[in-house]
Amino acid sequence: MFDFFQSITSVKPRLPLLKTRPIESTRQVKFSNKEISFTLRRSPKARNIKISVSGKSGLLVTIPMRASEERALQFLEQNKNWVEKQLNRQAQKPTYNFNFLSGTAKYLGEDCQIDVDIGLRDYAALANGRVILQLRQREEKNAKRALTRFYKRQARKIFEERTVIHAAALNVATQRIAIRGQTTKWGSCSHRGNLNFNWKLVMAPLHVIDYLIIHELSHLKHFNHGEQFWQTVEQFCPGYNLCEEWLEKNSALLAF
Repeated sequence: MFDFFQSITSVKPRLPLLKTRPIESTRQVKFSNKEISFTLRRSPKARNIKISVSGKSGLLVTIPMRASEERALQFLEQNKNWVEKQLNRQAQKPTYNFNFLSGTAKYLGEDCQIDVDIGLRDYAALANGRVILQLRQREEKNAKRALTRFYKRQARKIFEERTVIHAAALNVATQRIAIRGQTTKWGSCSHRGNLNFNWKLVMAPLHVIDYLIIHELSHLKHFNHGEQFWQTVEQFCPGYNLCEEWLEKNSALLAF
C-alpha cells in the first residue's frame, strides 16, 4: 500500500466533534481526461490530509472532519502524477481469486491443492504438499476460518524458528514476537526488541520471509533506514532488493 499526506495545521476544531466514526462517501476526480472514483473518508482522528492507494481499498483520501472537500480535491490535483503512478502499479499486479473449497492455497510460495473432508471441527493441516480441510459444514466461512487459523499457527512457528537463527547471526537480542494481521505493514520492530509480523507472509516464499525478519532485526542495530541500516540488511540478506520487488509485485496474492 502506498500513501502520501500533507499536514493541515490550520484545521483546528473549536468544538468537540460529535461524530466518533469515520464517514465515507464516493467521489470522482478527472485525471488525464479519465474519471477516477475514490473514497473520501472524514475521520475524527485525522489531523492531516492523506492519500493512499491499495489493491483492497483503491484510491482513498482521508481528511479531518472539518476539512473541506475542495481542499481534498486540490491536494489530489497537486499529487496527481504520484496517484496515477500508484494506480498504474496496482493495475499491473496479479490478482488472486481465492476459492476456499477448491483449487489451491498458497503456502511458502507454492500452490497447494485443497482437499475438503467432513469432520467434527473446522481444522486445516498440511499433508504431502496438500492442504487438508476438515469442516463441520462445507461452507466458505468455515473453510476460511480453518485456513486462517492454519496460516496463523504456521506463521508463529516459522517466524519464531527463523528469528532465532537470524538473531544469532546478527548478534541481537529479541523479546516478544507477535503475529498480527496488519493491513499496511508486513512487520515492525520496537526499541525493546519486540517484533510484529503479518501472518499472511506465510504464503510468501521462505527467502522473502527471511528478508522481512532480517529487515526488522537490523533495526536493533540501526533504528532507522539510513545507509548503515541497509548495509546491514545487504550483509545478511544479499540481493534483498529482489525480495522487495517480489513483495511489491505479489502483495495482492498474499490475501484472501
